[in-house]
Amino acid sequence: MDPMQNEYRSTPEGGFSAAHDEDAMRVQRLFPEIGSLVRLASYQHAEKPAFVTYLPNGGSGSLSFSEVDEYSAAFAAYLTKSIGLRKGDRVAIQLPNCLSYAVCALGVLRSGFVLVNINPILSERHVIEALRDSGARVLVASSFHAEKLERVLGLTAVRSLISASIADFFPIWSRSLIEFAIRLRSKKKPRDNRIICLENALELGLHQTPWTVGIETTPTPYDVAMFQYTGGTTGTSKAAMLTHANIAVSVSQIVSNLQHRVDSHRDTILTTIPLSNSFSFIMNFLSFFWMGTKNILVPFSRPLTNLRRIMEDQKITWMVGAPNFYRSLLGESWFIKNPPLSLKAALAFGMALQREIAEEFVYITGAPLVEGYGLAEACSVVTLNSLRGESVFPNSVGLPLGNTEMGLVDSKGCSIAVGNIGELVIRGAQIMIGYWNRPDATARALRGGWLYTGDEAQYLEDGSYRLLGRKKGTEEIAKKEEITIVTNSEGEKESIFAEFSF
Repeated sequence: MDPMQNEYRSTPEGGFSAAHDEDAMRVQRLFPEIGSLVRLASYQHAEKPAFVTYLPNGGSGSLSFSEVDEYSAAFAAYLTKSIGLRKGDRVAIQLPNCLSYAVCALGVLRSGFVLVNINPILSERHVIEALRDSGARVLVASSFHAEKLERVLGLTAVRSLISASIADFFPIWSRSLIEFAIRLRSKKKPRDNRIICLENALELGLHQTPWTVGIETTPTPYDVAMFQYTGGTTGTSKAAMLTHANIAVSVSQIVSNLQHRVDSHRDTILTTIPLSNSFSFIMNFLSFFWMGTKNILVPFSRPLTNLRRIMEDQKITWMVGAPNFYRSLLGESWFIKNPPLSLKAALAFGMALQREIAEEFVYITGAPLVEGYGLAEACSVVTLNSLRGESVFPNSVGLPLGNTEMGLVDSKGCSIAVGNIGELVIRGAQIMIGYWNRPDATARALRGGWLYTGDEAQYLEDGSYRLLGRKKGTEEIAKKEEITIVTNSEGEKESIFAEFSF
């Protein structure tokens, strides 16, 4: 049975959750594609700080909204005029959270090119797989890995490589010290003339005056904006194709849900999850940029003591992380002794949130730890618990965001009654258009207008959903690499999963 024929109750009142949402529709009309978001937010917030990067040594750099607009336009000009990219060409970015990432990602998106997000901690083999699969012509990568850059050029379709530094846009004295340390640790400096540093690329772009994208590269709402890689625990990864309209819808839903709590003049969000992660990209990066908040980009969040100075110096009002991140944070003595009391709310995604973690977090900080659910194929965020403490749905991922339909089906595609367990299916304008070059996988995931997530859930009487895990026999949507890292000030190590899909 086609689940489109079934009526899925997604709210306590019953009926579809796709009721008309005026706030979301208004926001979506303002920016039908990402270039409009950048220009409008930069005009509205102009000289306010947009992004700040903090390093463990205390160094920092920042960009205002107007500077982000100027430099991202210059990068777009470089890609268009100097390299000669055409609409739809893929540009891969593999950078930690830093100012260079913000400039380059927004430059790609505003120009009609396709952003290929690659996690900065991926192994060289996985990076090459993603570059080969996407057919990316340009790669923006960290100068810290200079010795690997020439090998990438020889093994993929990449023809231009841009070397960026985490110290780009820092004050000159701080930048000089950081880049000297990077040169000491790098085995060699690349000599290939196809490799250019970001500073020089931006200088070339800024000289393209007066500059316009040109009608041939101006994106439309239905052009593909991003390849977000996601895959299984076995087999090759897949790129979810997200259009400008998909992303605009997702951002509008998030903004509609959060804007009543966000103060653009005072709020600051802490971004520790790599921006290559779709949750971090759509929620932290784009949604809070549109709302005009200051975004603290943390390139190295481990060990967690790296966050201590930031939380002491900055009035953090928003945080996003996985439940394990919050569990580790609550194990830090410095966090317990001096929690960020300016915090309004913390959001948890990626896996089920244990109730004891949420309760301890509220006790320590006074702010709610709110659970949500999403996946790369749906532009990350699909459900979210209420930010008002009295309305939080315990032991659930909350309600679908506006204009999103959700339900549960059995193995035959028939709807599941309240209280039972089934596969979670989603329908909405934020759903991907398919997987790049994977027609079979697309046909399995998208059926009758619905996204079959492969996640098992229970539909509760209050209209919320309790996530239970992956459906048996279904490959994981999130491809993970297990790594071991230092997690706390006592030097204890914890094995975590570094997700590069969502």
